[in-house]
Amino acid sequence: MAKDYRPQAKFQADSGIEWRDLVGQDIDQTDFKWASGYGDRLEIDLLDSSSVVEAIQTLKDLWAAGANSALESHWIRRLSSMALSGNLAITFLSVAKPTVWDDDFEIEIGCARQFFQKLADLKPAIFSGDLAEILEAQGRVLYLRGKGAPDGVFEEALRIRRSVAAVAPATLARKYKLAASLVWNGSYAVAAHKPAKALYFFDESLDILRSLIAEQYSPAFPLFALIQRNFRICLNDPSHVCDLNLALKVAETIVTLSRALVRVYLGCDAMLAAALHDLAFGFPEGRSLQQTNAAQESIDLYRTLANDDPYAYSLPFSDALYNFSCRLLATGQCEQALSVSLEETQNRRKLQDRDCLATCLDQLSCCFSAVGNIAAALNSAEDSVRLRRKLAEDDRSYQSESELACSLSNLSCCLSMVTSRSENTLHAAREAVSIQRGLARDIPAATFSLRFAVFLYNFSVALSVVGRHEEALRAAEEAMQIRTSSGDDGDCALSLSRLASCLRAVCRQDEAVRTVEKCLDITRRLACGHESYPPIRDEAQLAETLFALSFCFGADQASRAVAAVTDSVAIYRKLAYNGLATFQPPLAAALLQLSSLLSSTGQHAEALDVAVEAVQFGRGLSKDFFATSLYNLSLCLSTAGMKDEGVCPAQQCVEIRRELVKENGTWQFKEQLADALFNLSVHFSHLHSSRALASVREAVTVQCQLAEYIPGDKFNRRLADGLQNIAARALLVTEYEEALDSAEEAVNIMRKLVEENPILHNPGFVNILYTYANALCENDRFEEAFRALSESDELRRNIPSDSVFASSEASAAYMSTRARCIIGLGQHGEGLDCLRDAIKIYQEELADRASKVTQFDSFPWFLRNTFACASALGRNNAEVLDVTAVVVDLSRLLAGEHPTIFNRYLEEAQGFHASSLSTPARGSR
Repeated sequence: MAKDYRPQAKFQADSGIEWRDLVGQDIDQTDFKWASGYGDRLEIDLLDSSSVVEAIQTLKDLWAAGANSALESHWIRRLSSMALSGNLAITFLSVAKPTVWDDDFEIEIGCARQFFQKLADLKPAIFSGDLAEILEAQGRVLYLRGKGAPDGVFEEALRIRRSVAAVAPATLARKYKLAASLVWNGSYAVAAHKPAKALYFFDESLDILRSLIAEQYSPAFPLFALIQRNFRICLNDPSHVCDLNLALKVAETIVTLSRALVRVYLGCDAMLAAALHDLAFGFPEGRSLQQTNAAQESIDLYRTLANDDPYAYSLPFSDALYNFSCRLLATGQCEQALSVSLEETQNRRKLQDRDCLATCLDQLSCCFSAVGNIAAALNSAEDSVRLRRKLAEDDRSYQSESELACSLSNLSCCLSMVTSRSENTLHAAREAVSIQRGLARDIPAATFSLRFAVFLYNFSVALSVVGRHEEALRAAEEAMQIRTSSGDDGDCALSLSRLASCLRAVCRQDEAVRTVEKCLDITRRLACGHESYPPIRDEAQLAETLFALSFCFGADQASRAVAAVTDSVAIYRKLAYNGLATFQPPLAAALLQLSSLLSSTGQHAEALDVAVEAVQFGRGLSKDFFATSLYNLSLCLSTAGMKDEGVCPAQQCVEIRRELVKENGTWQFKEQLADALFNLSVHFSHLHSSRALASVREAVTVQCQLAEYIPGDKFNRRLADGLQNIAARALLVTEYEEALDSAEEAVNIMRKLVEENPILHNPGFVNILYTYANALCENDRFEEAFRALSESDELRRNIPSDSVFASSEASAAYMSTRARCIIGLGQHGEGLDCLRDAIKIYQEELADRASKVTQFDSFPWFLRNTFACASALGRNNAEVLDVTAVVVDLSRLLAGEHPTIFNRYLEEAQGFHASSLSTPARGSR
C-alpha cells in the first residue's frame, strides 16, 4: 500500500511577542478605563516571575485566613497591575516549578484555576483573560498526562475569550488570544481523532489570523504554522473528514495566507509549498479550481528550495514528487507520472533512506507497467523487494515485514504480465500473503485487513492462472469476507468480480451470475459519481466488472453477455483512445471476448470486424496476446465461411507460439502451442488433409510433454481429444492403421475418465467412439465397430443432443457410419435405409437454411462412408445410383455456398457417380 508522504513546513518567527500590545483585558467599561490608564505606569519589577508568585501566594494566604479587606484590596490591585501586561498567568506558568499550592503540577494548576476564577469573578474586566490562559494550560496538562478528556476545559477557555472579544476593544492582542484559543481547541480535536470538529475551529481562527497577518502581527505567524501542521494531520485520513467543502475552504485559505506571507517575508516559500501540496493532493482531483496548478507550483517551489538547501528540502521535495506521480498515474497521465517518478528515484538514491527508496521503486514499477515497459517495471519491482528484504533482516519489526509483503505483492503484479513467469508470480503472491498473515497480531486491524485483502486478491489471480481454481476460490472468498465488513465501495466490487471469476472457473455458474450482478450494482453507483474515488478508477472498474459478467451467462442468456461486454468495450475504448496506454490490454481482451460471443450467437460479420480490431491492438502488445488475437481471428474467419483466409492467421499464430516456446520453454507456452496446432489442423482439414494430420500429430507430441504440469484428468482429456483428431485426419488421407491405433488409445483413456466422472466426460466419449467405429470399419472390423456404435447409442440416450453433436450434419455423418457398419455385417436393406435417413437430414438442413450454412465439417466423413456403402452394395445397383445421385446434388448445393471448400468434394461425388454408371451390373438386391 502506498505511503502518504506529506512534507513538513518549517517556520521560524522573526521576533517575539510584544507584550505591551496585550495591555487591557476589559469587559466592564469602568474597569477598562481604570486599567488602560494604569497600564502605562507599570513597573518592570512587577513582571518578574518571583514577584508574581509572591503576590499570588500572599493573596492565597489572605483568603485562606479571612484577612482584612484592606490587605486583600492591596494585593488584588497589585495583581491587577501585573495583569495589565497581559502576562500575569503566562509569567506564573513560566516558573520552572511553581509550588504555591502543591508540588504536583496537576494539582497546582487545578488550584490556580480556582484562584483565577475567584479573581475573574471579582474583576472580570482585568482577570478573565488570565483565567482563560490557566484553563488552556490545565487542558494541556490533562491531555499530556492522559487524565481524561480536556475538551470541556478548552471550550470553557474559548467561551471566555469570545466574551472578552465581544465587549472589549478589538486590539491585535485580543484577536491573537482568541485565535490561539481556537487553535488549541482545533489541535485537541485533531489529537482526539475528531477532524471534522477541528475544521470548524481552524476555519474560524483563520478568519481572525487573516487580519493579523495583514497587519504583520508577528505572534500570529507561528500560530498559523501550527494550524497548517495540524490541518495536514486531518488530511492524512480524509475518510473521516465529513465536510470536504469546509476542508477545501481551509486549504484554500491557508494557501492564500501563505502567499501573503511570501510577499512580505523571506523564508516562507516552504510554507507556501506545503500549503499548495496539501491543496493539490489532500483532496480528490477536480474539487477546486486552484488544484489545477497547485501540484506543479508546489513541485517547482520544492525543487528551487532543494537546489538552494538540499539538506533541508531534498526529502520534502522527493515526497512531493511521489504524491504527484501517484496523482498523475491515478488520472491516467502515465507518461507524465513516469517522468516525475524517475526524477524522484534520482533524488531518493542520493538520500540515505532505503525505506523511502523502496516505496519509490514500487511506484516507478507501476508507472513503467502503465506505459507498457514491462521489463523496466519488473527490474524496479525486484530492486524494491531486495531492499525490503535487507531492511527486514536488519530491523525485524512488523513494519518492515509488512512493507516487504507490499513490495512482494507489487512484484507479483509485474510478474503476472510476463506469461512465462506464472510460477514466479504465484511464489511472490503466496509469500506476500504468508508474511501478512503472520503479522495479524502486530498490525492495526484496519491496516492489516486492507492490505491482506489486496494480497489475497493477487494470490487468487495467480492461482487461477496456473489452473488451481479451487484454491483460487478459497483465497477470493477470504478476501471477500474482509471486504464485506468495509462496506459497498470500489474495493468490495473488485473482490466480488474476482469471486465471480473463481466461481465460474469451478462451474458454479448461477452463483457467479448473482455475484457479478451484485458487483455491477455497486460499480454503477460508484460510476455515477462518488467523491472518494477518481472518475477513471470508477470507469475502469465498471468496465472490468462488465467484462467479468460477460463470462458468467449461459447459452440461454447470450444476449446479456454480449450487452455486458459491449458496454465494457465502449468504456475501455474511451479510456484507451484518450491516450491512456494502460487500458489498451484490457480493451484488447474485451474485444476478444466480444468477438467470441458475437460469433457464438451467429453474428459472424460483426464478430470478424471486432476480431480484426483486436489483432490491430495486439500488434502493439505482447507476443503472447498477439498470438491469441490471431487465433481468435482464424476462428472468426472459419465460422464466417472463410476457412481458407483463416489459414494465414492460424499459421502465424503457430509461428509466434513456436518462438515463445523457444524463448521461454515454459509448459504454459507449450500448451498454447498445442492449442494453436490443433486450430491450424482444423483449417487445413478441407484443403490439405496431410498437412492437417501433420499439424495435429505435432500438437499431440507437444501435449505429451505436459503430463507433469497439467492435472491428470485435464491432461488425459486433452490427450484423448488429440488422439481422436489424429484418427479423424488419418482416415481422410487413408492412413487407416494410424487412425485405428490412435482411436483405440483415445477410447482406453476416455473409458477411465468416464468411470470417474460420467456426466462430464460422456459427451466426449460418444464422439471418440464414433471415430473409433469409423476406423474399425476402414479395417473391415464391422462387429467391433457395431459394438462401439451400440455403446455410443446407450450413452447418447442420457445426454442432451446439443452436448454431443454440434449440428444436425454431424448427426447425419454419425448415421452414415452406422449404415456402413450394418451393411458390413450383411444387413444391406437396413443399412441402405439408414444411409437414406442420413441423406434426408442433409436435404432438410440445406432446404431450411441454405443461405445460412457456414460449414459442414462432418461432410468428408459422410461422403467417405457413402462411397464405402455404395461399393459394398454394388455401385451400379439402381437404388445405390439413386443415393449417389442425391449425394452429387448435396455436394453441388454446398459447393454453391462455399466453392473453395466443397468443390473438391463435388468433383469426388460426380466422379464416383459417373464411375458407378459405367460399372458392369451386379444385379439388384
